Amino acid sequence: MENTFEDKISVRFLEGLQPSLAAVTGHGRPVSGQELAEGLRTLSEHFEERAMPEKK
Repeated sequence: MENTFEDKISVRFLEGLQPSLAAVTGHGRPVSGQELAEGLRTLSEHFEERAMPEKK
């Protein structure tokens, strides 16, 4: 079951917290500062295009 609405709200909430460091466990590398802020803003603004799997 997809919770895409809740996922999008979570990304926007996280963006609003304006974190200065994100430690990613499991995959990726930690990001911080401007890179983190820009990445969260981009993900929030383009959630459907960037975070949603393509439906077949």
